[in-house]
Amino acid sequence: MTDPEILDEDFSAALKEMSGFVDITEKDLLELYRLALKHASNRRTTHLLVEQVMTRNVISVKLGAHPHDAEALLFEHRISGLPVVDEGNRVVGVVSEQDILHCLEDCDFMSFTDRVRHFLYRKEYKRKTQCEKVEDLMTTPPITVQKGMSVNRVATILVEKKINRVPVVDDEGRLVGIVSRADLIKVLHELHHK
Repeated sequence: MTDPEILDEDFSAALKEMSGFVDITEKDLLELYRLALKHASNRRTTHLLVEQVMTRNVISVKLGAHPHDAEALLFEHRISGLPVVDEGNRVVGVVSEQDILHCLEDCDFMSFTDRVRHFLYRKEYKRKTQCEKVEDLMTTPPITVQKGMSVNRVATILVEKKINRVPVVDDEGRLVGIVSRADLIKVLHELHHK
């Protein structure tokens, strides 16, 4: 059975019950309690490793596969990205829905942003025009995390890199799992409701 959630009104009632003078405001006490909960949660997740929360059966695509194979896997498994692995199962890139959509772009069309970039910086927008193999459209080098990394560190990487999921690799760079933002939210939810 889990402990009941302590509400602000519970603190108010508890302070009224205390005899004598307490040299702390109710607001300070509530803030102290909230901070303590945050620290307790961080302490629990600091010792939690990504290998304890990752998905082990990872959908991936082999280097040299046709983009249609990657597209089919994304659609079939309702995922937005997947690792690209070589023959040794080492992660060499990641293919996302966005990468697939780049193959569908009209090569003659230049967006407003592309025009501004060209005008201001005299730089051409590098469009992925060849889409014969997954390596023609994958994002490389891939962002990966080690299986012994803490959940807190992985969460920071996902936020800083603005990505939704990251492949988990062993010391040789071989794919051993994948962890998503949803996986981390699930862990936090479970920790707060124990």
